[in-house]
Amino acid sequence: GALLDQDRATRRARLREAIAQTRAVAGPDAALQAVCVDPDSRVPERRVVLAPVPEA
Repeated sequence: GALLDQDRATRRARLREAIAQTRAVAGPDAALQAVCVDPDSRVPERRVVLAPVPEA
């Protein structure tokens, strides 16, 4: 309900602020997320790549 939506919004706002602070200190490529690109690959390096977290 509404309480869960508020919690979710609060978490997202805190995460955005943490990412902004991290980028301010360590540069624009400091915040990365794992993105699945080929989960069925036999080569582990092709299953997941690191990509910059999009700016919100």
